[in-house]
Order: sequence, then C-alpha cells, then structure tokens
Amino acid sequence: MSDPLKIRVLESEVMDDPDLDKTRHVGALKSLATMNWLSASSRMVWGAITEYLRRSPQKKIRILDIATGSGDIPIALFQRARRAGIEIDLLGIDISQRAIEFARQQAGVENAKVEFATLNALSEALPAKFDIVICSLFMHHLSEEDVVRLLAKMKSTAKFVVVNDLRRSRAGWWLALLVTRLFSRSDVVHTDSCLSVGASFSMKEFRALANAAGMESAIVKPRWPFRFLMTWEDST
Repeated sequence: MSDPLKIRVLESEVMDDPDLDKTRHVGALKSLATMNWLSASSRMVWGAITEYLRRSPQKKIRILDIATGSGDIPIALFQRARRAGIEIDLLGIDISQRAIEFARQQAGVENAKVEFATLNALSEALPAKFDIVICSLFMHHLSEEDVVRLLAKMKSTAKFVVVNDLRRSRAGWWLALLVTRLFSRSDVVHTDSCLSVGASFSMKEFRALANAAGMESAIVKPRWPFRFLMTWEDST
C-alpha cells in the first residue's frame, strides 16, 4: 500500500460538501473547536500577537481571522485580551454561512464582542484597515497557488500576519487518528482529520510559498503537536 504522506495530495473533505447535513456540520464544528483547545491553538496565536505588541505597542488593535469556522480562535483571543487589559476589535470571516451563524451563537454564549461575516477570502477582497491578520488550520485545504495568493492578500491587508497550521508527518497522522477518536464523536472529524494531515505542508514547503508571496522575512517554527507557526511583520 502506498504511503499517503510521501506526497501532498489534496482530497475532498466531508466538511467541504455543501450538502452536508446541518446536525453533522455543527457537530464537526464543535469537535474542531475541542481539537483547537487541546492543541492550545489560541495560546499559540496569542503568544505571537503579544510578542508583536511588545515591539509595536498600540492602544487598540484590530484583528482579522480568515476561515474562522466555529469562531473559537477569535473568541478565545477576545477573552485573553480582556484579561490582559488590551482593547481589541475582532472580525472573523468564513465562506460558510452556517459556520458564521454558529460562531455568532458561540460568541453570544461566551459574551465575547467578536464580529463575524460571510466572505470568500480567495475570490473576494479582504476587509481593510487591520493591524493583524490570522489564519488557523485552513492553508492545508488549498493548492500551492491559492496559498501564495492568499498570503499575498494577507500581506497587503495588515502589518502582522500569523498562520497556524498542520505540519505533515506520519506521526501527526497517527496522532490525529487517535485523538479525534478519543475526544470526538463526529464521523466528519474522524474522516477529515487524517485527510487534513495528508494534505498539509512541511515547514520547508511553506517557507517556499511564503517567499513566493513576497514574505521573504517570514519566520516558520514548529509547534506542538505537529503544527507550525508562521509569522511575518511589515518592516517598512
């Protein structure tokens, strides 16, 4: 049997299906939020943001979250900023209206002042006047050409860019298989998690894509568990 991790192969994931039943879709969104919590995604992104703010202090920051999904990352960032006494405006965008509706509900439950809007980040213009733009666990869904295009758009939108995504490895594939079955009842997540790892990038590959997008100064570092964090700062 061939090793699916020897080459990067994009395969259609269940959550990409526009006809996916609402109950299964919402269940998958909840499970993915749990996976993000387990992997400390918001802490990882917040750490990069606070490092940037130490270099460039600001009274108020505006953050755009691309492919926000359940909205768990911007909601968690709002909560962290509130505890730190940092004034923050957050907008999460996603192509899925269903995901946006769910994210708004979750923000209401958590009393988090986060705005959400339906928008296709690849085909539509990104909102302007943001200090920071972030993207978590979305790039592995894209072709190399679309990654370069999206990174270039993010670069033109904000002064600081943060990308948190999967790092392709065989061990990561097995971990995804194990963890999703231990902590999720969603059949969608069970299927899509392994497909996602197989479709993800190595750090070397992602550095090359960042360079192609004009982000030669981007820093790509490994993060637990089998993730990478890319940061880019406008030096002009």
